[in-house]
Amino acid sequence: MLVSAGGPRRDGNPDGGLPQPRTLGYAVMGSVRRRNSTRRAPTCPGNLYPVTGQYTGNGHFSVTATYPSGTSVQPIGCADSITYVGTIAEPGCDTATGSWSNSSGLSGSFSWVQACQVPTGEANSVFAGWDDAEGQPTLAIFTQYLAPTTFDWGGRQVSETSPQPGEDTCWDSTVPALGGPKNPTLTVTGGSPIVMASQNGVTTSYKDLVGATADLVKFYRRVGKTPCHIFVYQAMQIACDTVPKPNALQTFANNQDDSIINQTTVQGVRGSVKSDFRLWGTPAPSVTLVPVMSVLLFSATLGGP
Repeated sequence: MLVSAGGPRRDGNPDGGLPQPRTLGYAVMGSVRRRNSTRRAPTCPGNLYPVTGQYTGNGHFSVTATYPSGTSVQPIGCADSITYVGTIAEPGCDTATGSWSNSSGLSGSFSWVQACQVPTGEANSVFAGWDDAEGQPTLAIFTQYLAPTTFDWGGRQVSETSPQPGEDTCWDSTVPALGGPKNPTLTVTGGSPIVMASQNGVTTSYKDLVGATADLVKFYRRVGKTPCHIFVYQAMQIACDTVPKPNALQTFANNQDDSIINQTTVQGVRGSVKSDFRLWGTPAPSVTLVPVMSVLLFSATLGGP
């Protein structure tokens, strides 16, 4: 919301060359040129000027700060008003550039900067079914939104990483020789970043798949490793730029994800949200062979001398 701006000086330099709080949460940076030379004048006292303006879409805006008439005597050296016309850089909305002009007939350019907007977390996370459509019936689908949901996060890239190793109770040192994974699964898979979409200023939800693949479920059942689970730590991160800068990703949510593999069912857990238990696939040998062994043993006993 546009609330206030510092008092504009008549020489056009809005802040005496020092970073100060500004409209839209930005800070004015750099000097202002007049007649092709940088000019400094006595500082205009820091009176608050009410601001009006508009956002016209695609990052474009215009705002005007006007000295409040009738409230106090206007300090000498302060312009009556100053107008900024500029563009906020997308998708991070952390920089803006444009031009200014004031009531004294002076003008110049400006550059504003603020910290990148980062979600406060995730909202409305729900279990949304199983990934049958993509041939992975053992992967649970979870959908969620970036919080706050009233902010337009369109164009921002969201990705995942693991801040620390998890736990894989399905894997042990015998698994590679049996044709399974060479190493335990201790981190999220990562995958490609999601580019957030928005419609009419409302950011759409995004989905996350949690679970062991169908082939992995079948393998661990076949070699008798179930019941077991694969637990990983997940940090959700967002980028401020279209091309993320190194080490510039911001973590906004942390989850503990679990892939549970039982002899006849599977379940996915993402944070505090759990999927249903799904009855899927061929039961583990311990389920199908034990009754047969009981019959054999019983028959042997009956057939003894």
